[in-house]
Amino acid sequence: MEESQVRVLFRYQDAYFNIHHTVSEYFEDPYTKLHLHNMYELYCFLDGEGVFTVEGNSYNLESGTIIFMRPGEAHSVKFASNKRYDRIAIHFSGAYFKNNSVMTELLKSFDAREAGIGNCFLCNDATEYHLKLLREMTNPKIWNNNEVCLLALEANLPALLYSLSNNYSHNISVEMTYSDRLVRQIIRYIDENLTTEWTLDQLAERLYRDKAYLNRRFKNVVGTSIWDYTIQKRINNAQRTLYRNGSIQEAFKASGFHDYSTFFRNYTKIAGITPSDDLRRHVAQKQTG
Repeated sequence: MEESQVRVLFRYQDAYFNIHHTVSEYFEDPYTKLHLHNMYELYCFLDGEGVFTVEGNSYNLESGTIIFMRPGEAHSVKFASNKRYDRIAIHFSGAYFKNNSVMTELLKSFDAREAGIGNCFLCNDATEYHLKLLREMTNPKIWNNNEVCLLALEANLPALLYSLSNNYSHNISVEMTYSDRLVRQIIRYIDENLTTEWTLDQLAERLYRDKAYLNRRFKNVVGTSIWDYTIQKRINNAQRTLYRNGSIQEAFKASGFHDYSTFFRNYTKIAGITPSDDLRRHVAQKQTG
């Protein structure tokens, strides 16, 4: 296989946004590991061949497919390593639009749905309109002008979300290619018990299954073990609480861990930084962003 090549056609990042348009040629790793964000993510697949999975529900990707995820929705993507992989990703914090009543209501409409349901929007009559808005926000000509980048985001992102929201309300979102009912039950149990202590034995008893079987089934669909998935979700929940409240103690409570050293160890492993350093970094980014 030829050596992997990655071209960045556009990138913008500050405390509230992380945006890129990237093309990969001969990408060596055919599986992008399960992960989740503290920001909303709008992902547009432009070219290649792959499958996108959100909270255990999988979608075959085709050019023009848009996937929108709220903070904390776990997702991964498998794509053909010998294909050109072209995508746009827009991560943004809802805090940036806290004084924008239109955006606040739009985000509420997406936040209200069940996790992993209604994330994907397939090509339809509005596809060219959606792509036009995305290109306005990732135009290479404005790459080095932060003021113009923000203006393009403020003008086009609400319009894009409004169109997607209309699609969702009229049931034009995409049916998943594959959905495992048992895995969805496991995910629902995890989400409902993020801040409480439980064991795999309790989960197995609840679902009337052997815990080893549950783990195999879950890993086959989601790409990681039940417990590793739970830890990622708990740390993400703790991090969002930390950013929102500015309190490490509240973040610890939101993590579902009952021992601080376990919380600290897992937070540092998942976030790559200690809770106190993460809070300082977040505050500094907001002040300079």
